[in-house]
Amino acid sequence: MSESAKTHPSAGPALGTPTEPVWSYRGYTLRPSEFTTAMVHFYRAEIQRSNTWRMRLDNTTNWAVIATGAAISFAFSSPENHFGVIILNTLLVTLFLWMEARRYRYYELWSYRARLMETDFFAAMLVPPFAPHPEWAENLAESLLQPQYPITMWEAFGRRFRRNYFWIFIILASALLLFFSASARRRRVRVSSRPSRAITSKMGGLAAVPVRAIRVSWARSTSLTPSSAARPR
Repeated sequence: MSESAKTHPSAGPALGTPTEPVWSYRGYTLRPSEFTTAMVHFYRAEIQRSNTWRMRLDNTTNWAVIATGAAISFAFSSPENHFGVIILNTLLVTLFLWMEARRYRYYELWSYRARLMETDFFAAMLVPPFAPHPEWAENLAESLLQPQYPITMWEAFGRRFRRNYFWIFIILASALLLFFSASARRRRVRVSSRPSRAITSKMGGLAAVPVRAIRVSWARSTSLTPSSAARPR
């Protein structure tokens, strides 16, 4: 036996040993490389789901912003328009908020799975030795077998309200107060303008009296009486 063989007696058999499978089920084996590939594709799928539902969240927010802008523009476009359009738009924005809270629960489910893989699988691979959390696989499997929302409906409602819809409702309330203030100001202007119009009409009537007297006297002076017409020249 050579000296190199004595120094490394297990070098030869280690090279010929096949890779140990991770799982063996009904004749199927899953090797570490295949397991990593499956996890990568699963992670990409969950990220795609998260992005899709994130776009749906943005859509409902855009609907609320557009509806609010249209309602405020219509309410202030003419003094005859009613303030009820702002109240109706507030109810519509509340409906959008409820829809967005429901979509946010789906978004949290997909992002929860992606976050589990990021913190306990990929991060553990980057920092050797590879030691993921003992319960991360069980938590991920439970989320797949029995999907449950990580947050409640009221919690999702509160999050979306604080992040986006709080400012929309502030704008609607400010617009409603401004509408009432402008309406009250127009009423005061109308009430204050009524006495001035009455006084102006009375002054105009008084000014017309001398003119009428002059017209009557001039007509009498120029008219021919019967006695003057019969008198010979």
